[in-house]
Amino acid sequence: MGNYAYLRSRIVENMKSLNPVWKFLGHNKYWIVSFVAVLIIGFIDENSVLKHVQNRLLVNELNDLIEYYNQRLEDIAAAPEQFADLVSMLQELVNNISNVATKDD
Repeated sequence: MGNYAYLRSRIVENMKSLNPVWKFLGHNKYWIVSFVAVLIIGFIDENSVLKHVQNRLLVNELNDLIEYYNQRLEDIAAAPEQFADLVSMLQELVNNISNVATKDD
């Protein structure tokens, strides 16, 4: 019986020392849960708001690149005479490569 009384007194002492913690958690449980939810939704989860913002910035950057290259294509199409020499050089290069390839066969 002495052992039981000692254990009981130790448990009561431990519970008294935890009492302020339990009071704090009990009074602020909704704030704590809300804070944890905001952390998970905003920053931790793979579908977080932070990831959405990063992806949005990447999409905007890629759209800018698409516009740039489309403009370059329009410029090339608008002035083909400037690139006629380049096209003829490329055609000669392709012909030379194909001639070399057929000679090897």
